[in-house]
Amino acid sequence: MPLPDDGPSLAAGRTITFLYTEDLPRLAAFYEGALGLQCVVDQGACRILRASATALIGLCAIPGRPRGTAGVLVSFAVADVDAAVASLSARGVAFEGPVTTGMGGKVRSAFFRDPEGYRLEIQSFLGKDGQPWFP
Repeated sequence: MPLPDDGPSLAAGRTITFLYTEDLPRLAAFYEGALGLQCVVDQGACRILRASATALIGLCAIPGRPRGTAGVLVSFAVADVDAAVASLSARGVAFEGPVTTGMGGKVRSAFFRDPEGYRLEIQSFLGKDGQPWFP
């Protein structure tokens, strides 16, 4: 959707979700090692990781930045939740529980936390036929 002044569309760019930490090496090791995300920019105090073709996650150790995990959820949409859970579990990711179906049968998901305590989700949207689809 274009901006009111006919400027560039925000949807045409990439989004970056920033997560703050006191221990950047530990958090980066989890996202890059256990989750397999690629670092595309290393700024020293921040590491920018590719989460998808258009989404990035920034991990930052910047003194004085607010930190807190309440209300934060980073969700990764995948084609096969069960396969993603099996793969991540094999790399040491501990899930909070089994894969569940929620939102009135429209989403299958599993939740886990990173070393900083941020809540993460692996999910598939389900179509009317019950099969995964990407919006």
